[in-house]
Parts: sequence; C-alpha cells; structure tokens
Amino acid sequence: KPPNKKTTYFGDSDSLSQVIAILINNAMDAYGAEPPTKQRLVTVVLEQLDGHIALRVINGGKKITAAKRERLFKAHHSAKRSGLGLGLYIAKQIIEMQFSGTIELSPRKDMTEFIIVLPGNGKKQ
Repeated sequence: KPPNKKTTYFGDSDSLSQVIAILINNAMDAYGAEPPTKQRLVTVVLEQLDGHIALRVINGGKKITAAKRERLFKAHHSAKRSGLGLGLYIAKQIIEMQFSGTIELSPRKDMTEFIIVLPGNGKKQ
C-alpha cells in the first residue's frame, strides 16, 4: 500500500544506493548454500516514522550470533570466508556522515533486519 503522504528526501543518491546494495547483497549471501528449494526472500520496507524516514532490509537467512553482532559495523570484520569486512563499516560511515542518520541491526530473533533511519527533511545539496 503506498504511503498517503508524499516524502521527498535530498541526498546523494549514489551513496544511498551503495548502502542499499551492500545490505541486499549481504542479505542474499546470508542464505549461503541452503537448498535452492528454499525461498530466498529479501524484503525492503520504506516508511515514514515521526518525521523520519526508515528503510528496513529483512532476510530469513543465516542468523547473526550475539558475538558477531558486537563487531558487525567494525572495519575488517566479516562473517564470510571471502569477505573483506568493509561493507557494513562503509554503510555505517555513509549513513552517519553523509546523511546524519543511523543504521543498526534489529534485535529480532526470527529474522535478520537492518534499519536505516534518516532525518525526514534530508540534506539539501
């Protein structure tokens, strides 16, 4: 259902696209070698909350352990064998520095959910 109020956000679209791509790629990677018969669903939700814009990226793949949650946004930390550990670190830097927003991992136990919250008025450039 489309929102009943139009929202415009001013910011660097390339940087925001990079963050979303990082989260979606990580979400797909979270399914790993699970059988192809299992549905590999990644949900992206955009909503307006209390004058802010929230973007949620949700997947049902491999869960993130409590120990890994603590280091999740640190540079050179990766849960993947071939990962450099820079994706979520870069995403956090972009969201905080370029958009004055926040990015965090939801405490949900049933799914993995990353939540980005941006100021509702954006930054005019």
